[in-house]
Amino acid sequence: VQCALPISVKETSTPIEETWNPFPYDQFPDPVREYIKQSAKSLHCDPSMIGVPMLSALATAIGNSVVIQAKKEWREPAVIWSVLIAPSGSMKSPAAKHATCFVQQLHQEKTEQFQRALREYDNAYIVWETENPKGSKKKDPKPIEPTHERCLVNDTTIEALIEILAVNARGVLCYRDELAAFFDSFGQYKSGGSADVPTYLSMFNA
Repeated sequence: VQCALPISVKETSTPIEETWNPFPYDQFPDPVREYIKQSAKSLHCDPSMIGVPMLSALATAIGNSVVIQAKKEWREPAVIWSVLIAPSGSMKSPAAKHATCFVQQLHQEKTEQFQRALREYDNAYIVWETENPKGSKKKDPKPIEPTHERCLVNDTTIEALIEILAVNARGVLCYRDELAAFFDSFGQYKSGGSADVPTYLSMFNA
């Protein structure tokens, strides 16, 4: 599960003493580097606003197909949690959408494919029921219900996420527009406490 979370924070009067360094977006390969540059220019925002969530979008593209093996027993998957923290009106949401639009477009295409396949399945099942009435000795194989391939989730529970990942082993992008809403969802439908926090913390290793 990758996370791209644009959020808002209150400005403080405490000065920041640390030295600021520009986001090294030039380390991205083309055409990603040029896309970050042009997107930041069009939105009038810092390239980091595009580049940070872009890391999660690229990690989603890699998914569980590749891992880095640093040592014999040490493997690191492409799991990147990214958060944009900036004052209100700093173009956080538009920037994050620019960075993740490819994933969102692919997800829309997969959803439309699933909806078409589901309609075909419903029609095939009606035909199957007609040709195989209850009590008949010979039964034709039932039509196979399609699964919804995804690469993106928004507002979801851990239980729903488990079911999604069961049929999307490559992984998905978890995109939330507000970090507060993401945290508020922990244990929302549980009366006896929540295991959401430790579950999400354990997802670092896919």
